[in-house]
Amino acid sequence: MELLGEEGRRLLRLGLLPGLLGGGLAVAFRLLLDLLLLVPPLALPLAGGAVGLFSAWLYRRLPDLRGGGADRVLLAYHLGQGRLPPRLGPLKALLTALTLGLGGSGGQEGPLLYAGGALAQALRPRNPAEARAVLLAGGAAAIAALFHTPLGAAFFAAEVLYRGSALEGRLLGYLAVAAISGYGLQSLLFGTHPLLPVQGLEAPPLWFALALAPLAALGAFALARGLAWSRARLQGPAALPLALAASGTLALLFPPARGTSYEGLAALLQGEGPNPFLFLLAKALAVLLSAGSGASVGLFGPSVVLGGALGAALGALFGIGGPGPILLGLVALVSAAARTPFAAVVQMVE
Repeated sequence: MELLGEEGRRLLRLGLLPGLLGGGLAVAFRLLLDLLLLVPPLALPLAGGAVGLFSAWLYRRLPDLRGGGADRVLLAYHLGQGRLPPRLGPLKALLTALTLGLGGSGGQEGPLLYAGGALAQALRPRNPAEARAVLLAGGAAAIAALFHTPLGAAFFAAEVLYRGSALEGRLLGYLAVAAISGYGLQSLLFGTHPLLPVQGLEAPPLWFALALAPLAALGAFALARGLAWSRARLQGPAALPLALAASGTLALLFPPARGTSYEGLAALLQGEGPNPFLFLLAKALAVLLSAGSGASVGLFGPSVVLGGALGAALGALFGIGGPGPILLGLVALVSAAARTPFAAVVQMVE
């Protein structure tokens, strides 16, 4: 350890080790989710209801597990000295995999930001400053492993937590080391292929981007308002199992709305996907049911999918094909919904 020097030890403690923990948890999550996605669609209404019952039971004992998790990370970072219970990390990942694999619809990035950051606390950081760095590093590594974007994941974790305040350059370095570690671990096991492969990319005309931008902003606003409306109405002990049973039924009727829906988005990029108008409506409804009821799903992934479907739908209206309109819609809606424009551009390019 003396050979490393003080800064080398800090990189190991605050970057590499939490990165390996977060990346390892994301790999285990992916393996479990892939297994659960083999469950036949006919079982999803019943399976979704069962996951809802289990989630509601677990929330009564561990309320920190409710919802997407990114808000909990924000509170822990700014008000809780950067600390989360390490045992909740694997539990959050397990609950999210069950929800997305068995009928729910939503994102995996927010829950895994929480799960990776919580598990990294097992390294027992020495003080609140190190606890905050480890929290972000573990979360960034998990997102990098899931989204295959190490640099974008580092910027995403930083940009979400540092809105309106200065970001310390050294901390961004720790996040980059952690994210590259997590991505390297998943690449070792699964290869280095991109999450959303793109071929034959041609930029749409400028007027198309100018027309798409206000629609994406309106879409982000509608998503936020829709979530507020559904959260206000999906209350009570029966709301979560009923909402996930309904989401499972929707996945049975329209399979691309199931889980993260990245497969449907990838098919759209290849020109072989579902009808973009139906995809947009079905995914939005499934997300409102799942996230609105408090299920353990995030909102970053749905912003990616809904933005891509919006771009594809607008492109179809104007006769503009190819992946260009889809990628523009994706970046525009993610930037508006997550309010992380720089991270959105870096992740999509990466």
